[in-house]
Amino acid sequence: MMRLFDIVLFDAGEGLAKKLGFYNLVRIGTRFPSSSLLTASSEHELFKSANNPSVKCIVIDKNMVNGVVAGKLADIKKPMLINANSVVTEDRGETMRNIGSLKRSISRTKFKSTDIGLASLAKDANELFSCAQLVEIAKLIGIDENAERRALSAIGAAYAEKE
Repeated sequence: MMRLFDIVLFDAGEGLAKKLGFYNLVRIGTRFPSSSLLTASSEHELFKSANNPSVKCIVIDKNMVNGVVAGKLADIKKPMLINANSVVTEDRGETMRNIGSLKRSISRTKFKSTDIGLASLAKDANELFSCAQLVEIAKLIGIDENAERRALSAIGAAYAEKE
């Protein structure tokens, strides 16, 4: 059975991970330095830092899902994630626009099924998604279920050597 992980920015505790369907929640900031998670807000920043050996996972902004990013990052063997909290917002209309936009971008680009997934990157318990929710959101934007599960598993593999 595949062990699935999510990335959080607060101390969630092991029990919460199990309730949400994850093997564990990787907390950035304590055991894992924030420099191990590249949160790129521009293509320049992404291309400059993606090959840094201290970077374990790459989080790309929902607006950066395009052919240029897909082509340049095709050879990088690190989990590439979209922050699910930037896709699903309190405003239903904005959420639907985000989903539609990502679905069009993913279908038009060279992202392969193993290139990209979603993670919650929650700052507190209110921002967490269950494993099933992340898989369903991924399917809505055009990432198949197996690819999302591989992305959630890759998070654990990326951070495994420190555990």
